[in-house]
Amino acid sequence: MKVALYPGHHSLPFWHRPQQPEVLFDESMADKNVVFEVVERIDEDRGRYVTNEVPAKDFWIWPILKGLSDVDLPLLAHVSFPFDKGTETFSLPKRVWIQISTLPDEVDQDGIPVVVVDGEVQVAHLWGGDNRTHTPYQLLGKEPVDNEQTPEFWTQYILARLVEAKHATIREADEACKIAASAAEKYAVVP
Repeated sequence: MKVALYPGHHSLPFWHRPQQPEVLFDESMADKNVVFEVVERIDEDRGRYVTNEVPAKDFWIWPILKGLSDVDLPLLAHVSFPFDKGTETFSLPKRVWIQISTLPDEVDQDGIPVVVVDGEVQVAHLWGGDNRTHTPYQLLGKEPVDNEQTPEFWTQYILARLVEAKHATIREADEACKIAASAAEKYAVVP
């Protein structure tokens, strides 16, 4: 699965201000000394912050990004996790959300899938949205244990969520077909 990174959760395709992603996650970023700029509040009353640089592979989101990219399906994951190409740094946003969609046919000059054209989203939603979390670990409903901090766990977790979404959508479609057939039968006597 391709993994597109966005500056914030409002810019994801199925939220308030859909934007075209500027970069795709690439595992080789870890080999290029890419770092996460982790901004932490150190004084709540005075609003003071400190920025720490953490190697990409040592940061909590790395297994999630890697796990998403390891999903062997022609889909696109949209993750609200900004990457600055100029400084080659990631920065921690308020909310890290994941949305999964179909993969568009068109790519831009940098090979990034074209997700938004003239404000219109070009992909179909499959999973994810406003889940009221701040990190994907909160989707688990508990504190993560060691095996849940691995790419393999996240690959399986995302696959399981996609299968659940597929079955729910099929059930909804079957129910809609039954309702439509019933309505058509009621009106069958009308010429």
